[in-house]
Amino acid sequence: MHLWLGLSIGCVFALLGLTGALLVFYVEIDQGLNPELAPSRPLTAPSSYQAVLDALHQAHPDRHGAWRIEAPLEPGRPIMVRYYRPAEKAGLAFSPLMVSVDPATIAVGPARFWGDFAMTWIYDLHYSLLLDRTGRTVVAVVGLCLLVSFGSGVFLWWPSGARLRSALTMKRNASGARRISPPTRFSAVEPAPSSTRPVVRNRAVLTGIWWTMKNTVPAMPETVNRPRPRTM
Repeated sequence: MHLWLGLSIGCVFALLGLTGALLVFYVEIDQGLNPELAPSRPLTAPSSYQAVLDALHQAHPDRHGAWRIEAPLEPGRPIMVRYYRPAEKAGLAFSPLMVSVDPATIAVGPARFWGDFAMTWIYDLHYSLLLDRTGRTVVAVVGLCLLVSFGSGVFLWWPSGARLRSALTMKRNASGARRISPPTRFSAVEPAPSSTRPVVRNRAVLTGIWWTMKNTVPAMPETVNRPRPRTM
């Protein structure tokens, strides 16, 4: 079982690992590929989020649904806004309109549909193998199979009580193959301590399964909440 699971889903999981590594730098790569998204001045917040919403309505008067405004996490990044239900992408589980806004000038930048530019295409490949709802289920099943493969591999490798300590000990004076072997039995993530590598990898798989199967996060309200006047 361990062998066949590894042979059948190994390539898929390698693909998910590679695309996931790229997505760690999603914002940086996207801005590098699209320098026109960079704001005119490095600010982390606009003068007014209501002004941002008004500018969006003026630039896209035919879009009457909710907009989700995402504040920049650090200076030098634009405000990213999502319109979750564009008519052009009706029928897809997730394909919002992505719009950038300059936090300094409140100028509305380019509008792009999710999946039509490089980093969101990679995200969809990682999240659903470009198969929309069906792909999300496939990715979740692959994650479950990986957990089974990992568990069966640990079961096959687990030594007897007398040999367990020796098997988990790094042999610094041993040959290269024997010195590398114990860590790789647990994970390919070398910087993590050997005792925590299985936990890190399994946590990544479990959260990935949950993420692919959860519902889409609801969009934020279209209008900015204002404090209600007090009644005497």
